[in-house]
Amino acid sequence: MFTEWVIVGTVGKDPVLRYTDKGMGMCTISVACNWKYGETKKTAWYHCTAFGKAAEAVNAYVLKGSKLVITATPNPDEGGAPRMWEKDGKWHASYECIIDKWRFIGDKKAEAEQEPLL
Repeated sequence: MFTEWVIVGTVGKDPVLRYTDKGMGMCTISVACNWKYGETKKTAWYHCTAFGKAAEAVNAYVLKGSKLVITATPNPDEGGAPRMWEKDGKWHASYECIIDKWRFIGDKKAEAEQEPLL
C-alpha cells in the first residue's frame, strides 16, 4: 500500500541542511497547517525532509514564513504513529514525512522565479 500526503502550510523556521556520511544532502523543514472550526483553532506540524538535489533547492529558496504545497510520503515511528511528547502538561504530536515534490504558493514573485515542481 502506498500513502501520499499533500501538505499546504507555512514554514515555521529556516531550513536545516546536513550531509550524510556519503555526501547526500538532507534538508529538514517544519510546516504548520492551521485550521479553524467554530471558535476552536488547531495547528498540525509536519517535519518534512528532502534529500539530494531537492534538499539543496529547499535550503536555497525556502525561508521561515514561506507558504508551500508539499507532496510527501509519511515516515511514521516504529508503531506507525506520529511522534508524540508531553510538554507543560499537554500532549503534542508531529508528523514526519519525506518530501517528494514542493512548490511555493501565495507569493507571485517567488512563484515566478521558481523552476517547475521539484
